[in-house]
Amino acid sequence: MVLPFAQPDFRLTSVDFGQDGAEWRSWRMRFDRILQQIEERSGSQLHQLTQEPYLGSSDLFGTANAVLQGLAVLRARERASEPTALVLLDSTPARPARRYRRLPGRVGDHRGRGRGN
Repeated sequence: MVLPFAQPDFRLTSVDFGQDGAEWRSWRMRFDRILQQIEERSGSQLHQLTQEPYLGSSDLFGTANAVLQGLAVLRARERASEPTALVLLDSTPARPARRYRRLPGRVGDHRGRGRGN
């Protein structure tokens, strides 16, 4: 997992958006469960680009995605294979989360990178 900045701010900008409804608590619990699994499994790593809080620079999201892609390429080379990106796209209308809804690192930012657009 690659986080672009401090974990509490990532949770706020990308997991539960500071909301406290049952649906958002469910996402927060999923995120926390994944973090726990990373800690428990050998070979799994949590990478943080910076420990600093989110200061409004959306460039960090794009950078985190580039780092994630680089890590995938390195892991694929270790296994003499090719990396494959899997993107899940929710086609329902987006639930805007105030200022965070148009950040880089979305599906559209990756179209045209590599093969199989």
